[in-house]
Amino acid sequence: GPIFHQTSRALGKGDREQTAAIFNESFDWAFGFYALGAIWTIFWHPIFLRLWLGAHYAPPAIPIFTPLVVSFCITGIGMISNAQLVPLNRVGVELAFSIVRTTCLGLFSIAGWYWGGVVGVAWGVLASRIVTIAQDLYTIRLVKGGGWLARHTWQRLLGQFAVGGILFAASRFLPAQSWWMIIPAALHGGLMGVWLLRSQIRKFLVSDH
Repeated sequence: GPIFHQTSRALGKGDREQTAAIFNESFDWAFGFYALGAIWTIFWHPIFLRLWLGAHYAPPAIPIFTPLVVSFCITGIGMISNAQLVPLNRVGVELAFSIVRTTCLGLFSIAGWYWGGVVGVAWGVLASRIVTIAQDLYTIRLVKGGGWLARHTWQRLLGQFAVGGILFAASRFLPAQSWWMIIPAALHGGLMGVWLLRSQIRKFLVSDH
């Protein structure tokens, strides 16, 4: 069934540990990949945009690309709490967060436009995601889960930043605007992707034997 189909039943029986486990497992899985997407973009967006848009069209997109990608990654993580509020019989709360989130998106985007044009709008979209994080924290408190408040969440985030930072620092020895930047960028994404999927890869290899 749906990933949270046991949530209401578990909470009705007073089994908050099971409810928290459902949230934590989903959050941890999503967080690792969305964090990789955001961190990879922070370090490697120039070479990616040059490959995607070409050298002529990439420079105008560079200032707005990173805040938009990070904001969408936060939204993706927020879908975990968004999906769990309804099984927890908190439809009204979920609706309230949706209204506040949409309102903040509009207000922050308008403020960003007056502050810095299109670039300001991109940062306004990112700033509006504070409501998504607030919804996550509400759900975490409700189910007594981990999520953003768990130590291992930040340890994993710092670990991903460390891997990206080391490879990015090594790339500084390459000539500026070099296409060889593709190699450390691919290594970052590939190594972290394998690490995040290590359990699934191990199961696949074991099942073949």
